[in-house]
Amino acid sequence: KFGQLYLKQDVTIQAGFGVSPILTFEIGKDRLGIKKKPERDAAARNMINVHSGKVTFEGVRFQMDPPTLKPPVPWGGLVVKGGSLRLLNCSFSESNKQGTAAIVVEAPGQIVVRNSLLIGGRAAIELVGNGQQEVVVDNSILFSNAGFVVTNDAKSKAPANVTLNINNSIIQTKDVVSAPKLI
Repeated sequence: KFGQLYLKQDVTIQAGFGVSPILTFEIGKDRLGIKKKPERDAAARNMINVHSGKVTFEGVRFQMDPPTLKPPVPWGGLVVKGGSLRLLNCSFSESNKQGTAAIVVEAPGQIVVRNSLLIGGRAAIELVGNGQQEVVVDNSILFSNAGFVVTNDAKSKAPANVTLNINNSIIQTKDVVSAPKLI
């Protein structure tokens, strides 16, 4: 278990042969050791924050079971605020139905999901349109309320410029692509 992880450089986290590591979400603490409040701190709602660099996870299982809060807040598993993300042979799951998006993309860049499984939550992949964004899903399974949710960035006047490449994958969702209020 760990609190939020902030990545700001190239990093690869790869499971060893015969090992299946599980990263489990836990609300983190601030610099004074006080537990963060997700109701007020949006960053406390995310499991992993990618700020820059090329980040690759291979053979890792992510378990995101956030606590129940009143009112509910939007939770994010792997949140990309810059750089790129590759999930290879990974799985991401949420079992307590608190409305997590497995991957949230808030910046230009490329996301690759290959030989992976994204289960549960409000969306498998959410994209906040911001510059050129490319998502590649290859030989993977997305099982969620929505496969891809695409919205415009409230701060940007430019429309979302998103490319989705889906190959040899299974998508079991209510909505494969949801794009409310796109310009």
